[in-house]
Parts: sequence; C-alpha cells; structure tokens
Amino acid sequence: MSDLRDFTGKNRRFSGSDSIRIPRGTTGERVTAETGEFRFNTTLNKAEYYDGTTWIVIDAPPAVTSVSPDNFADDDGSTVQTITLNGSNFSTGATIKLTGQDLVELSPDSITRVSSSQMTFVINSTIIAKAKVAGQDPFSIKVTNSSGLAASLTDGLEYEPSPTFTTAAGSL
Repeated sequence: MSDLRDFTGKNRRFSGSDSIRIPRGTTGERVTAETGEFRFNTTLNKAEYYDGTTWIVIDAPPAVTSVSPDNFADDDGSTVQTITLNGSNFSTGATIKLTGQDLVELSPDSITRVSSSQMTFVINSTIIAKAKVAGQDPFSIKVTNSSGLAASLTDGLEYEPSPTFTTAAGSL
C-alpha cells in the first residue's frame, strides 16, 4: 500500500503490492503531450507513452511456436491450402509475411486471426511461383502485430511439389 509521502514528493518510491492509477482516456482524448508522458489508452486497451514525436503503444511481441501443416504443394486451383500458425499474443489486425531464401517478403491471401494464440492464412499463386524457383524454400513466417512488434518462425514452411510421372509410350 502507498503512503502519503509517495504523493507529496518526500518519497519518490512507490511501495506496496497494490497498484497505481495513471491517466487514461481514448485515442481521441489525447492532449498535446510532452516527452515522457505515460497514460492508458482505453481505445487500444494498452498503456502508451509519448516519445516527443508520437504516442508509442507498450505491448508484448507475438510468439510463433508452430505451423501446421509445415509444407505446401502446387495448387491446381481445386484445393485451398490453408496454413495454421500457433503461438501467443496475436493481436487483431496482425499481418503475416512469408520470406524465401532471397529475403523478399510475400503476402498470403485470407489472413484470419482465430484467437490470440492461432492464425490461419491461404497460400496463393505468387507464393507457389516463388517456391518453384530453385533454392527459395524453406520459407520463414513473420507475424507483425498492430503495435508493430513482430516474431518469426525461421524456415518453418517447406514447398513439396506434387510428384509428376512421365511414362514413354509403350513402356507400361
């Protein structure tokens, strides 16, 4: 529990096991701030501080722990290849990028945040075309939260093309 000296300036330490109350309000209620000001944004449900230029949201980064399936194949258009990411702290509005060995980021189709611990996305023809270039897989998967914090699963997704068979006439 705090004591009166915490607030009169005679004791600059906060003590006890309780909490302190900081200013709070919506994004629209922000006032012209000075560097170092701290508040709770009720629109974002996150604490934020002013760095002298802009308000910075205080958030924890996402974590990507696994992917299922961990491979994809050629898409003949008859099936939708949905990939599921598991992890934690996935925010609403999070994005997903796949990166081949050339480090070019590719955006998948239909990104869906299922929960704070699961997201799905659909492999598209751009990703498949990149995968067909020799030496591009495995792909790393990067999740970026709306706060800008990100996490990656390095080399988490393999390209496994469908097998093709060529049989010469009369050789069955």
